[in-house]
Amino acid sequence: MHAPDAKSVVAAAKAVGVERPKTSAAAKAVTDSIVDASERRIAKVFTAMDAKQAAKVLEHMTDADVQVILGYVGPKQAAAIMVQLPPERAAKLGKAAMLGSPTR
Repeated sequence: MHAPDAKSVVAAAKAVGVERPKTSAAAKAVTDSIVDASERRIAKVFTAMDAKQAAKVLEHMTDADVQVILGYVGPKQAAAIMVQLPPERAAKLGKAAMLGSPTR
């Protein structure tokens, strides 16, 4: 006798009403921790960069991603970078930061 493949096990489980477990809180916490560490690491890179060069790179990122990075680099570096961005984009990012919501 051979072992059933994964597809047949999933199909049998669904047939009897067993669903795949949701992601556990612990798994979510680990994922959030990894994301947080990655965000901090990339923010350190932007902190080490010249503000003009950092702004050139950030111009190609989404507003939500830029907000995350600016939130980690510190106010002086964030200000130096924002000055280098087009005024309309800097205003949009600033307004979103005041409202506490990511821009989309």
